[in-house]
Amino acid sequence: MAVSGPNGYKSDISTNIQPVGTPWFLSNDIYTARTEVISSGRDGDVFQCNATGLTSTTANVAVRAGARPITSLEQTALTTVRVTWSPTPELPVSYRVHYLLAGGTGGNGTKTVAADTTSTEITGLTNRETYIISVEVVSSLPDVIPAVAEEIITLAPDTPERVVVTAESASVRVSWDAVEDADRYTVTFSQVRGYYQQGLCNPTNSHTATLTVSAPSTTVSIAVGGDVGSTVTDMLRAYTTYEVTVNAVSDVRGTSRPRETRRVLTPQTSAGEAPGDVRAEAESPTEISVQWSGLSNCRLVNGPITQYRVQFTANGRAETVDQVLGDGEDWMSGGRVTLTGLTSLTNYSISVAAVNENGDVGLYSDPLTVLTLQAIVGLAETSYTIGESDEVVEVCINAVGTTSSCPSTESFHVTLSTSDQTAESPADYVAVDQVLTFAACESQRCVNVSLANDLVSEPEETFSLSLTRSTRSHISITSATGVVVITDDDERPAEVSFLPVNATGVRISWSGSVHLPTSIHYTVSSPPMASSLAN
Repeated sequence: MAVSGPNGYKSDISTNIQPVGTPWFLSNDIYTARTEVISSGRDGDVFQCNATGLTSTTANVAVRAGARPITSLEQTALTTVRVTWSPTPELPVSYRVHYLLAGGTGGNGTKTVAADTTSTEITGLTNRETYIISVEVVSSLPDVIPAVAEEIITLAPDTPERVVVTAESASVRVSWDAVEDADRYTVTFSQVRGYYQQGLCNPTNSHTATLTVSAPSTTVSIAVGGDVGSTVTDMLRAYTTYEVTVNAVSDVRGTSRPRETRRVLTPQTSAGEAPGDVRAEAESPTEISVQWSGLSNCRLVNGPITQYRVQFTANGRAETVDQVLGDGEDWMSGGRVTLTGLTSLTNYSISVAAVNENGDVGLYSDPLTVLTLQAIVGLAETSYTIGESDEVVEVCINAVGTTSSCPSTESFHVTLSTSDQTAESPADYVAVDQVLTFAACESQRCVNVSLANDLVSEPEETFSLSLTRSTRSHISITSATGVVVITDDDERPAEVSFLPVNATGVRISWSGSVHLPTSIHYTVSSPPMASSLAN
């Protein structure tokens, strides 16, 4: 009997119905026929059959699928395979997934899954072996045809174990245990986190590098030095975190499944920017103050700055001092630090670098040379009160150094000068502008400033003192200014009386002592006259 149906299905009733012409079912479907009521024309649908040589020339035949094509096989773990197949609408009650170890015994099995499922995982397989997989439709209709749709999968090689990743000075080295049957290995570096780097801002693009290593070698090194924007696939970016995976590859069995990753922070091969505007000044024989500006926003030291490092070198010996930034401190604003415990009259070479959160040190600034001071020099007193009759005030300058016995091992010069205030030179004092030389280990020099002792009664008067250092003297001046107060200590009469003695004379008398000679000034209003008497 011939069977005809949609899309040109024709067959003899005595055999399984096979699709001919344009397939209406998939090409690996197998059909069987039985008498059924005609329905809508899908799997299990009824077709009108034309019979030849039988009493009836027509018959109703239903067709149904006995097996389904596998659309994908994927090894999802070392001993696990995921099987996916095309569905059979309406007809199945369930599916049976068969797996058979090719060329061997054992390792075979069947897994039954629900009708609304088109994917399942087969577990417990043997790695590096070949399996034959098929999917069978289980139907409520009789005479289920055995499954014939099958695929072959060979499980991948073992995953390399004991992977060790080491960051070296300008490269990263990876090693692992050998895998049986591996023809080569692939080592993949996938960027996890990128850092700022000199000249670039906010790098957000990712980066992947892959190396292939032929077996039996089980180690490889990859260069580090690409900048943040590098896309080179056989070089890593500097100061960047990567995840590293190693897979074994077999020409026969494919690629192993990734089991574990390692993380590595690549070395900093190009240091970040140096701080700018570095200034240093000797504050005392044992101290130098250093200050600097912060880094610019786009030229960082490959990561957030956590501190600055000041390096100072004298007589071939280098030392460092760190200024650690506290919470809320802005590293972009720079910093300041005072170096202490230095040696007097010694040249120090000073430079500054930024340090990131990983402890990497960036470029140092150009060195500055600073000579520590010999001594600290200042006025012994900053305020003097002296009577006019004392005629001289002694102004002393003290020098203090690193040792009490010897302020300075070399001589130096300072200048003491005076300036008028209410007192004026030369009427009230003799001005001074004098260079004083301190000999080696001398700790004090004094200068006498002369006063003008007149007999004129007048209020207190002042003049100022100023101490400066010679341009070539490596000393520090403290208490550099002072003031001298001149008091009028001329004695005045306590009481004065006038007694006429005749028509043209007056006797003047007073109580209290005065310095002789004494001048008496008087005026007469009527008749007009003025005279001066000396007694």
